[in-house]
Amino acid sequence: MRVLIYLLLFVITCPLITPLLSAKNPSKTSASAEGLRKWTNKKNQDITASLARITRVKSDKNKSEFRVDVTFKLKTGKKITFDAELLSKPHQNELKNWLKNNPTGIAKPSAPYSWPSKHDGSNTPKVEYVKFDDKRNAHLFRTAHFDFYSDEKLSDATISKCVAVFDSIVEAIDTFPMEMNTIPSEDKPRYQAILVSSQEKYMKMGGIVNSGGFFSPGRNLTVIPLRSLGIVKKGNNWVFDGKKRSFRTLIHELTHHSTSHWRGMPPWFEEGLADYMEAMPYQSGRFLFTNPGAAVSASIRKFKNTTVEAQILPKGVYKMRHVKDLFSLTRQKWNTSMKDRIITFRNYNSSMILMYFFMHEDGKGDGHHLIQWMHEHRAAVLSRRKGDLEAIFKKHIVRDRTYDEIENEIQEAMSKKGTRLDFSY
Repeated sequence: MRVLIYLLLFVITCPLITPLLSAKNPSKTSASAEGLRKWTNKKNQDITASLARITRVKSDKNKSEFRVDVTFKLKTGKKITFDAELLSKPHQNELKNWLKNNPTGIAKPSAPYSWPSKHDGSNTPKVEYVKFDDKRNAHLFRTAHFDFYSDEKLSDATISKCVAVFDSIVEAIDTFPMEMNTIPSEDKPRYQAILVSSQEKYMKMGGIVNSGGFFSPGRNLTVIPLRSLGIVKKGNNWVFDGKKRSFRTLIHELTHHSTSHWRGMPPWFEEGLADYMEAMPYQSGRFLFTNPGAAVSASIRKFKNTTVEAQILPKGVYKMRHVKDLFSLTRQKWNTSMKDRIITFRNYNSSMILMYFFMHEDGKGDGHHLIQWMHEHRAAVLSRRKGDLEAIFKKHIVRDRTYDEIENEIQEAMSKKGTRLDFSY
């Protein structure tokens, strides 16, 4: 049925996207599969679009077999997906050759970049109780994108609220024009998470001091203490405490988890994106992105009001790390700094500000430079060209600016959102 729908979208409904689609001879194979160009189907009909991604999915006819779906982005920014076998043979072969040099299946995005204003996930997502897993000594539940465990039997309402976060965060990030490909394909392991009832068990599983949760790439596992979510025991049941309920930590760690295949990214990018998602308004499966700058500023003010800095700095002023220091901060140094609570939160919030700036304020404000940098950076990491990373960074992020000039631009952008920054730290 799915193939039929995409076929209808590509062929039968072609008048909806004319004059982009018209019958003519197949165009010559381009030297590059990326960028806006013409693609031809088996009926000699052309569509002008740019390649977005190639994904393996289970066949509709035989679940033990896989087919290849290809996603294109039209000039308008709209995406269409269909079975790659609908394309002409020359273009199928071109995609096969492209895939050999791009094993992730993700093409470097191109303009126009369409940022969502919201993501409406399900507030009552489907969840299946699988079994009690003896190995983990926990109950196993299954959602659209996750296998998640809980070492305590949670109420149905509590499970439903958690599951809404699990699936919505994966789907929300996938709507960003960054093309991080967060939806797990059917030939890859599902995401896994475990909720634990005690701090002792959390620390034994690898928890870090002053942390409310963590993601372990080696185990493909997110670990969250129930206390971080505001889940408490009342009588024989574990339920949300209305005053303490918070999904911020869960959203943060699941952002790490769903983007974990982007190995080799610097801490300011990984933690900045996770804190950015954590700051966005969320309720019952819905994320709002209508005013991300205001959400980031609100998150910063909330932190400042809980620290001694509130007594030192003027109202509305936040102390931020120098961008040069953030850019050079390694993962080891980041983890070591977590022994100090104030430095820890300053690192997180400073990285969040950086990510917001490069996503929505830098250049034309469409995230172009960040998106181009992250894809070229990842390609260099995967091909073991670490010697190219600095040049790629300077080309897309720095762009002939001094670090002082970048800080001035960030200060100006954030001041419009009600937050003044002090880079003296």
